[in-house]
Amino acid sequence: MLKKCEKCGRFFGDEGQTVCSACRMSSKGFKSTGDPERDKFVMTRDIVYENPDISPQGIIDIMSDMGVEITIREIMKYVDEGRLSLNTVKDGNHCQRCGTRISFGKYCDRCRFKLEQQNKMEGGHDDDDKPRIKMHTSKS
Repeated sequence: MLKKCEKCGRFFGDEGQTVCSACRMSSKGFKSTGDPERDKFVMTRDIVYENPDISPQGIIDIMSDMGVEITIREIMKYVDEGRLSLNTVKDGNHCQRCGTRISFGKYCDRCRFKLEQQNKMEGGHDDDDKPRIKMHTSKS
């Protein structure tokens, strides 16, 4: 069932609350960007910056106290994407290519470099010989 937020008037899922998660976050001093997924990541990142040795469960606890639900899967997705680095993950992440321990992402620096070089040598084509679409930006 949807409810209308008492603060901003947006509709949100009935979580037993009277205000949406964005308004709950803003009441804790967090400024919402309007994108709930982006807001969740930014909150997670800020918590890790303030508590460098925090565990994933610690992040979940702090965010649930703020009225925001997050799962370990979401946190580890941020780590796998290289958007977040956690000091307390016991096993750590390992390079998917060589198995070397890494702090974030899917590949170690050496394998990432090798993959980039291999891609350049192949002319930037995928297996089906379709040219990749590349985005170029100007440096300002």
